Amino acid sequence: MKIRPSIKGVVARSAHPAGCKQAIINQIEAVKTASSGTTNSELPKRVLILGGSSGFGLASRIALSFGDAEADTISVSFERGPSDKGVGTAGWYNNIYFKELAEQQGRIATNIVGDAFSPETRAKVLQAIKEQFDGKVDLIIYSLATGVRPKPMATSGVLL
Repeated sequence: MKIRPSIKGVVARSAHPAGCKQAIINQIEAVKTASSGTTNSELPKRVLILGGSSGFGLASRIALSFGDAEADTISVSFERGPSDKGVGTAGWYNNIYFKELAEQQGRIATNIVGDAFSPETRAKVLQAIKEQFDGKVDLIIYSLATGVRPKPMATSGVLL
């Protein structure tokens, strides 16, 4: 696959799937090298990451899943897949390859792609927590790359 670099300012507008996969593999290897190799039962095991497809959120996800915590993760991110207009975002591929590699290690690695503030995405997150984490989360990481947060909405008596 030939993908031409597209950069506007400091933002890369194109991503190569193979490069994204190799970056994930490199980060996982770095975490494994730095880990003690002993599972720590006091660390979080069920982690919700809002913004887990790149940056701090992805780094946290990799460290928690492949380090001493051996955590399962649910990640929410707003990404664009490949289409006739482009190859998709790096985060799209990061999600795919993280999930593939984490599941090979027996981890739960759920990717929810959507607007974290929308009622539809919130419902998907709650459902995933109920089904995959028995309704409990040990840690929430908020790493959304977003501008102004919309006003919170009250839904079913719960402020979201």
